[in-house]
Amino acid sequence: MTATYRSIIENSRERLLAFGKTGEITGTMLQRNEQGGPRPIAIEFPDGPHTGERYNADLSFCPNPICICGHAELRLFRDPPGEMEESAPEFRFDLDLIERALATAEKEGRKYDRNMGQAFVEQMREEDWQLLWEHYFAFKRKRTKETPDEELETHFPVAEIEASGAMVGFQEILPFTEDLRVEADGSHYLFDDQYCVRSDCNCTTAYLTLIEKVTEECVEKPDMGVLSIDYRSGQWQVENLAGKDADLLERLAKQLISKENRVQLEERHSRLRSLYRIYKRCHHTPERSTTRKLGRNDPCPCGSGKKHKKCCMTG
Repeated sequence: MTATYRSIIENSRERLLAFGKTGEITGTMLQRNEQGGPRPIAIEFPDGPHTGERYNADLSFCPNPICICGHAELRLFRDPPGEMEESAPEFRFDLDLIERALATAEKEGRKYDRNMGQAFVEQMREEDWQLLWEHYFAFKRKRTKETPDEELETHFPVAEIEASGAMVGFQEILPFTEDLRVEADGSHYLFDDQYCVRSDCNCTTAYLTLIEKVTEECVEKPDMGVLSIDYRSGQWQVENLAGKDADLLERLAKQLISKENRVQLEERHSRLRSLYRIYKRCHHTPERSTTRKLGRNDPCPCGSGKKHKKCCMTG
């Protein structure tokens, strides 16, 4: 599981950029900023064309909690400032934390930005990229928790949901939220949780697909057994055994129906429903029937639950 923001910060003094360690990094890496602004870094190049040069830098991430671009922006300033002429510009470049490479800027940057960015990337090691990814993920998760539902730029396939009751995955809509995991037999099992959000459905069921098993030695992608759990009653059943051991699925189900997990499932379902109502109201125009005129007292087709005369009819 991705480390939490707190544990990352607590361990920050021991988890600096590897190439910064080589050059005796000059400051504390990625200090927490409550406002979600840039995080200060201090680095020193151990070799290459910038050997011995020290820089203070700001690291910032894409602030959209739904966006999965994986980009981080760095702005480098010479340290100490006196070593650089006052008129000399800062260095600015983007990193692609998914591809682990210098990102292609949407607007073509100045040449020295790309050269400095490439020099920076060439010093990066596996642990450097992993550390920056953990901070990126923690930042996005924090933004997801704090951003009001009305401000999240989600997307739902409304027509498919209303026509067939298609299930919606929680992390499909909110990709940086907490994983749903349980422990059994010394291993951790990761589930993908899906729900019905159709306007006329009041079900209290979560459908959980087993997608990952994590042990100290490795991560496995098992056959995808599926459980359904009623988070109100605590009733559960196996929807798809998928070659999995029935006893294992039963043990996992008993973990998942604990009070804490059922509360979590209900909260996730409730938030999905809230996001769906907002999206449907703002982005979906229902097809109007040509065979019957809509009455003033009929339910408004926008899905608000109000009478037509008190909703869209007044617009």
